[in-house]
Parts: sequence; C-alpha cells; structure tokens
Amino acid sequence: MSSSAFYERYWSGSAPPDCDPYTVPRVSRFLSLANRGCRVLDAGCGSGRAAALLRAGGVDVTGVDISSQAIERARLACPGMPLHVASFDAPLPFPDGSFSAIYSGDVVEHVYDVRSMASELARVLEPGGLLFMSTPYHGLLKNVVLSVFAFDRHFDPEGPHVRFFSERTLRNLLSGAGLTVERFEHFGRRWPLWANMAAVARRPR
Repeated sequence: MSSSAFYERYWSGSAPPDCDPYTVPRVSRFLSLANRGCRVLDAGCGSGRAAALLRAGGVDVTGVDISSQAIERARLACPGMPLHVASFDAPLPFPDGSFSAIYSGDVVEHVYDVRSMASELARVLEPGGLLFMSTPYHGLLKNVVLSVFAFDRHFDPEGPHVRFFSERTLRNLLSGAGLTVERFEHFGRRWPLWANMAAVARRPR
C-alpha cells in the first residue's frame, strides 16, 4: 500500500480526533517567532486544527497534506484557506521561496522519504525564513524506558509512525537540506522524558 493510500484510509473515518495536547503550545510558540502577517505553510495540515489557530494568530496560511480526506476536513475548519493535496516525496506545488515561515507539527515521523521532505521545505522557504518542525522526542534514556515498559505499543509496526527522531538525527536531517538549526524546544513532561520536541531552523540568507 502506498503512503497516500494508507493516509486516505487513515482519514476516511478511522483517524482519531485531533486532540494532541501540544498543538496549542506549539502553535503559540511558533507565532511568537514568526512575523505577523507573514506567509506560512502548514506542512502536513491534517484536519486543519493548527492551520485555524495559525490564521487566528494573524499569519497568512496555506495548508498541504497527502490525504484528500484530511484536506476536506481542513476545508470545513478553515473556509477560504488555500489547501493542497501533495506528498512530501515529490515536488511541492509551490515556487522556490514561496513562504516566509513553515510550521510542521508532528508530521515528519509519518514520512518515508524524510530527505525529500526536508529538501522541499528548504526549497519553498525564502532565504532567512523560519522552519518550526516538531516530532515526538526520542532521547537515549527515554528510549530505554520505552523499550522496557511500552515497546510493543509505542513501536507498533501497524501504527502510523515510521520514523523516530532524537535531537541529533533531526538536526542532521535538516542540516543536510541546507537549513541551520538554531535550537530545540520541548513540550510535555521533563528531561529526560520529554514528550515532544521542535527544531527551530532557518534557511541561510
């Protein structure tokens, strides 16, 4: 089954409601870093929950997702917003440097070709532009705890997560695409068991 077919099935009715407790603090943090009114790509917008929050925060949002089912949900949540069906393992339907900032909330762990995703996000980001990319946190000590107490559930081979990142591996991915990672921010619980992390990166001028 292709990635697009998997996520069409995922969003056709079996997808859980978007109740991620870290969406609101992640979006709030992104908005504190982005310029008001700037052009923002919500990369992997899903049902549009984050996109709606971003627009309410005063930025000009475009959304993209691999699933047409997800995009239909996003159209209901974000009337009039430009929304596109596209995969990150192919060129995105935007010219170079189209966006001043990119928000990608817990998407990269679902993507098979993460190099292609990172390269495409770097391409459509303008020089000096901001990338805020979050994903579940996988530090060494947390991985030990997961291996002992929750391996089968957390690394379920039938689950939607296909990648698991530490700060080092996410930094390497983004640096390989020509982006400069300025820092990492964390959400939920405490070190060394952070629930979520976000890379704050920029495309060099």
